Amino acid sequence: MSEERSAEATTVGGVMTRLVIAVRPQDPVQVAIERVLDEKIGAVPVLDEDGHPVGFLSQTDLLRAAALGVELEAGELMTGAVMSVREDAKLAFAATLMARHGLHRLIVVDAEHRAVGMLSSLDVLRWMAEEEGYLAQIELGS
Repeated sequence: MSEERSAEATTVGGVMTRLVIAVRPQDPVQVAIERVLDEKIGAVPVLDEDGHPVGFLSQTDLLRAAALGVELEAGELMTGAVMSVREDAKLAFAATLMARHGLHRLIVVDAEHRAVGMLSSLDVLRWMAEEEGYLAQIELGS
């Protein structure tokens, strides 16, 4: 891996997924379930009207709600503790944060703390594979 492309030199913004599939606190949980299923994602952030993260709903949270069979709003079910990282943070910092706290994804925010993307453990692994040339080999059929 070249020094200029190391995880210390690469920013989260260069690796993250820019599309943020989210819900609002007042949305019915069913909306979150549909988004997770339709988009084939593992969780959805809960954002306020200004796009600031206020919570997170995992597949486990949503399965629990579906099993209970009660009508809930996303804000009633979400995990309120949200860990986020700035898009200009170093990838090494974000990966360390994820590993240390056992997180599979982080909400990426801008300087005003508005959600601008998501960083998943798969994004980090994909970046590592690309840096080492493995992903290109797989895509070429090697």
